[in-house]
Amino acid sequence: MTGAKGIQELKTFHVNKMLSGAGAKVNEDALGEFMKEEFGAERSINEASFMSKATEYFESSEPSEECQEVWQMMGGNLTRTGTIDGARLIDSLAELDCDFSKEEIEDFVAFTTKGSDTMTYAELVQALFP
Repeated sequence: MTGAKGIQELKTFHVNKMLSGAGAKVNEDALGEFMKEEFGAERSINEASFMSKATEYFESSEPSEECQEVWQMMGGNLTRTGTIDGARLIDSLAELDCDFSKEEIEDFVAFTTKGSDTMTYAELVQALFP
């Protein structure tokens, strides 16, 4: 089976390229180890295995759990009430080594909140899962 771009296997190189393009900093050895543990493959996985694992994950996961974790990482409280401001979001993303400028984050918060500089939990969820 051949993927959309003619790639028969997804290699760590491809995953690294996708994650790096999204702003993540990836350790190639750690990524290889992750693929070995999660997919049972040394440094590559075929399309069928990847799709099977991705489908299994999305069928068994609850996005609200991830949203709650993100909210708390950004300084939101456990009850998902209150707000976080753009400055806290900028600091949180910097701690995660994400490459977003201050202006990009401020624009994201303003767009998500229709002009406010603070964001509620509901607005965060809506932004992540439109």
